[in-house]
Amino acid sequence: MYFHEIIKNALEYIAEHYSEDLNCAFVAGKFAYSEYHFHRLFKHIANISVTDYIRDRRLFAATSKLLDSNDTILNICLACGFDNQQTFDRVFKQKYGLTPKDFRVRNEYVNESTPDKIIRNFYYRLMQEGGNCMLKPYIVEKSVMRFVGRSAKMGGTKPTGEDIGILYEHMGEIFERVPNPVDGKFYGITINFAGSGKNSRQDYWLCKEVSTFWADGENKIRRTLDADMETLTLPATRWLYIPVRYDDPFVKNLAPEEYRDDNGYLTPCVFGWGTMWLKENGYEPQDYPFELEIYGLNDGYEEIEGGANITLAIPMV
Repeated sequence: MYFHEIIKNALEYIAEHYSEDLNCAFVAGKFAYSEYHFHRLFKHIANISVTDYIRDRRLFAATSKLLDSNDTILNICLACGFDNQQTFDRVFKQKYGLTPKDFRVRNEYVNESTPDKIIRNFYYRLMQEGGNCMLKPYIVEKSVMRFVGRSAKMGGTKPTGEDIGILYEHMGEIFERVPNPVDGKFYGITINFAGSGKNSRQDYWLCKEVSTFWADGENKIRRTLDADMETLTLPATRWLYIPVRYDDPFVKNLAPEEYRDDNGYLTPCVFGWGTMWLKENGYEPQDYPFELEIYGLNDGYEEIEGGANITLAIPMV
């Protein structure tokens, strides 16, 4: 699950459970984060602290109850998670400029800041701050793709990423044994199997696209692959290609400040931005569990020497 999806789920959780005894540590624990990390990520994306968002959700719920019911202000205060009416009156007036009593007399509804709006506003802020550099996705339609390489298991009973480094250490040796490569590019392909829970599992493939799985022997006789090499076939689909430069201010701003030089952290942030881009532009992500990292495709950022550092691809409907 991408970071913006985690925060969106957290926003929805708070919106549904505002009347309960909530705080940052409790909500962070619900999503398996440390309080510090979750607070930084939440504030970066939602542009508000967890504590302030909980307060605002309680206040918004109170506005609806004030206008849609004849319940007493004290009862509404307690039902919305406030300990006493004095505190409720004070923070309500700070937020809306009126006491709860005067607000009920005025009888005007306020606009709700929904989780969807908050996430969209995050990406709009980034667009305004991005300057001349910004992610420029494009759509590619691909037929069936065949890959040969090696894979590593992540998650489940193994620590995430335990074997990926070993794959890259032996990258040259692996690629020397890939038959019939289509071109010089290579791929990192993540296959997500079981959602994003603590027991979920992923496969990570380091591979090249090939025209056929067969290898040619010295006498041009077809032979099978080496026993430790693996094959992967992806179905025909459309892909959203996202060229990425890790020095792009827009890309860096997808992450909280302390993670902006961590390419491993930035990559899933870009994937999350891509899924939002699809929905904002009337598309839908495909229900395939594949994500591609394409190395050696330098399209995009033509105005910058060297082009893209990497191209990320999301399957789409």
